[in-house]
Amino acid sequence: MRMMITVLGLVIATSMGASAQGTVDKARLQAAMQQHIERHTVDGAMLHFDPETGEVKPLYPTQAHPMVIAMGEHFVLCTDLRDKSGKAMPLDLYMARKGRSYVVFHSEIDNRSPLQRLMKDGIARPLR
Repeated sequence: MRMMITVLGLVIATSMGASAQGTVDKARLQAAMQQHIERHTVDGAMLHFDPETGEVKPLYPTQAHPMVIAMGEHFVLCTDLRDKSGKAMPLDLYMARKGRSYVVFHSEIDNRSPLQRLMKDGIARPLR
């Protein structure tokens, strides 16, 4: 009986530690996303080059999504951008661990099809 209680306590403590670790990682991912956005803004806007028109459009960050998508040992975080007319566009940031932080290695603006395909194929899934 004592052994079962000890094992149960260890399982609960381990799962609580894993949950706390996941929370820390999510916080670090969100912080890295915010730092990336801040480093890539000019006068409060991220500049987006449209290769089809040659136009550079300012896009303004508005709201980060709380969900984190896991893709093996990589992650995808999303935030909303708006153009001058107020049109919303998603920004998906593909991130990798670098030491105790994370870096962006790929981004997609207003193009959800790669992420949707990864999720449909079971390669990417919401982190719990």
